[in-house]
Amino acid sequence: MMDLVILLFLGMSTASPVSASSSHDLLYPYGSDLDTLCPVEVYESSPRINLSVTLPLFGEKCSYLYVDNNGFLSFKDPIPLWTPRPIPLSLNNPFLAVYWADVYTPKAGNIYYRQSRDTGLLARATSDIRNYTHDQNFQAQWVFVATWDHVAYYGSISNRVNTFQAVLITDGNSTYTLYNYADIQWTTGTYHGGDSSTGLGGTPAVAGFNNADSTSYYSIPGSMTPAIINISSTSNVNFTGRWFFEVDKNIRTNSSFFSSDLLYPYGPALDALCPVDDDRSSPLIPLSTALPLFGHHYSYLYVNNNGLLSFINSISFWAPQPLPTSLDNPFLAVFWADADNRRGGNIYYRQSMDTGLLARATSDIRNYTQDQNFQAQWVFVATWDHVAYHGSISNRVNTFQAVLITDGYSTYTVYNYADIQWTTGTDDGGDSSTGLGGTPALAGLNNIDGSIYYTIPGSMTPAMINISSTSNVNFPGRWFFEVDKSIIIPQNPNPFVVPTTSPTTTTTTSTTTTPTTTTPTATTPTTTIPTTTTSTTTTPTTTTPTTTIPTTTTPTTTTPTTTTPTTTTPTTTTPTTTTPTTTLITPTPLQTTNQLAQNITITTLRSSSIISVTSSTRLENATELKTLELNKTKTTYVEVKTISPNTIVTNISSSVTSYHSGMTMVSGLLRTFANSPASQSTENITVTPNQQLYQPNLCSSKPSQTKTTTQTFTVDDANITSTTTTTTVTTEQVIVIV
Repeated sequence: MMDLVILLFLGMSTASPVSASSSHDLLYPYGSDLDTLCPVEVYESSPRINLSVTLPLFGEKCSYLYVDNNGFLSFKDPIPLWTPRPIPLSLNNPFLAVYWADVYTPKAGNIYYRQSRDTGLLARATSDIRNYTHDQNFQAQWVFVATWDHVAYYGSISNRVNTFQAVLITDGNSTYTLYNYADIQWTTGTYHGGDSSTGLGGTPAVAGFNNADSTSYYSIPGSMTPAIINISSTSNVNFTGRWFFEVDKNIRTNSSFFSSDLLYPYGPALDALCPVDDDRSSPLIPLSTALPLFGHHYSYLYVNNNGLLSFINSISFWAPQPLPTSLDNPFLAVFWADADNRRGGNIYYRQSMDTGLLARATSDIRNYTQDQNFQAQWVFVATWDHVAYHGSISNRVNTFQAVLITDGYSTYTVYNYADIQWTTGTDDGGDSSTGLGGTPALAGLNNIDGSIYYTIPGSMTPAMINISSTSNVNFPGRWFFEVDKSIIIPQNPNPFVVPTTSPTTTTTTSTTTTPTTTTPTATTPTTTIPTTTTSTTTTPTTTTPTTTIPTTTTPTTTTPTTTTPTTTTPTTTTPTTTTPTTTLITPTPLQTTNQLAQNITITTLRSSSIISVTSSTRLENATELKTLELNKTKTTYVEVKTISPNTIVTNISSSVTSYHSGMTMVSGLLRTFANSPASQSTENITVTPNQQLYQPNLCSSKPSQTKTTTQTFTVDDANITSTTTTTTVTTEQVIVIV
């Protein structure tokens, strides 16, 4: 059986449903001027449509298809079934269920279809596939478009209609399908329990696909539940209303749908191996680039067998500890649990500047940050491949991965969870047969003293077994963070959490609306402070694929966020060629009240850097000297205002640091020079009476970011090539702390 790579991201968007009138970019062109019409009859389909290309589908080759009125494309016979059924379904007839429901076109709507080799349409299809697959060599040769346009439901006495579309795209070898949901207003016909006035209730629609013998299948979350009404607000490719799949080959199991595109390449042909031993780590790995991490730069790391990357010492602890924790050792806890590769599995790692890998990393970071100027310069990949747990007497294994990506200034980490089958070793109370129970694994991040940290929801609870079905970037199994500075905020803190079988706290359930996530207020941690503020994220129940993932409730997860120090002046470390990043956090205004419950501290930080680069050539004793010089002046202003019941104390400090460096080419030899930073500082404290009484509110943060890429310079055997450039960057940060 051939393998199918299905690109699934299972993300739930919170956008409003896309209306037909605003769906120009979602839907491929269709209509009576372009297409053929299906019969306007009950339970009918198009005639057999002979294809002008041999279509690879589910490991077979198809030469014709049918467009079925009730929301299918079928590839052997028409499908007259109007009542949706759970997938997988053995019909001996491969089909794509775009929106399987009881459509009734005699009431309203039309169903259009066409196959095309139009160059404009092929160009659009090629662009979409390259965007979703990272395959920049894909070239569409054929497209099939089927559109259900403003179709009514059986038994309707209302004006509710649905508009949706299927697009098949192939180059003759690979086949992809897009499901586009422009406007979904009903889910059910009256014959299977729907309300005649609303088209809701009863047995709702199904969306997914199924091969001939039901060994290859997928059901989009929400199918056959009231949540399917919101399918036009969901996506697996960050495009509201669009679902995307590769369907040319067969699949192994539902659990491996997305692992090949989730994981970066790894294995013995590419990587070094960690020792096969319990609670061990790799040797010290010197890095080929200085890695910005948590406000510092690190030159080496360790890959620890128990699921961590650490940056000062190796970590042999097998029992996960709640975050924050102070180990004097910054670490990334990818899946901190008692792994034992003596019982199964390997742990691989490598650092790389391979152009293909850098291109993939660049694409991922641009996609998740919207920073189209980011260019990855270095990647580190660590993969725990089919690793067993300590005390195991079973075949249960886990496969997960950490990817570090940097351009020298910004650093990002990607956690990829391909297949998680156990959470706990026996020394932590886990069952030897299942690897469950006891103290489950933890995933998150922690800086050197525990003042900066983040814990992925579900950590140290039974819900960790489902981490491969969760995400904060709408790609199930993937978690993404920026980790270069002293602030850790997931770019999209709306995890799509597949329900767990062991809820531990109260949940809020929604049955007819798209799940939404209450995002905690984010404050910027900079140093250790004893007080912390805790925010709670309430995730509604979400329906998952019907055949492989249990569907119960998701536990409410508490995500701690650290507060900002009240009197410590933060120190900003900037490499000589680094352009600072601007982050702005705007607090909620203070409100006048009858009493001041406690002191308030307002910290304002402004930092500006002026970087000038000049290139010159001169003759000295008949020798040509080429010189490149960099001058940097950094000004930092910190104002700490403490408001107490009686006084307002303002502490103002500022500093100016200058740095000069450069390089000179003399007779083909490169020489460098640098001056140590020169700095001056001032400090001022003022005390004024407090004429007002305040009641503080929690800070509501709204980060914004400005980034300027510095110029690169080329030095070869005979030349220093550059142009003069001046970059000025200003950072301002305002924080209110209770």
